[in-house]
Amino acid sequence: MNKTRYTVADGKRWAEERTAELIVSYHRSGIPQNEVMWELWQAGCFVSAMLEEHGATREQRNDIGFVHGQRSFGRDMWDAGIALLNEFVETGDVGDKPGVELADRLIKEILQ
Repeated sequence: MNKTRYTVADGKRWAEERTAELIVSYHRSGIPQNEVMWELWQAGCFVSAMLEEHGATREQRNDIGFVHGQRSFGRDMWDAGIALLNEFVETGDVGDKPGVELADRLIKEILQ
């Protein structure tokens, strides 16, 4: 796909085209099997695949994946993932790093 800007529609179309493959990897992952996690799995796989196409290292993909999970709490996981992907495409990195500081900031944002 290797575009310069992605949309939620791009991600959902990508996931739909790979449903069978994603279902197998999801069931093998060992993560809880529910609708929320399935949606996060699809969004995360899309973001990771596109990051790889744009030259992200494995470490960057892992860190962005964790940030994506944190940013998805209480929010639309596709929007969160696409925002991170587009930030990486535009700048070569993302400003947020996974961890306690991000979690604290996000909780404060949610509670406001």
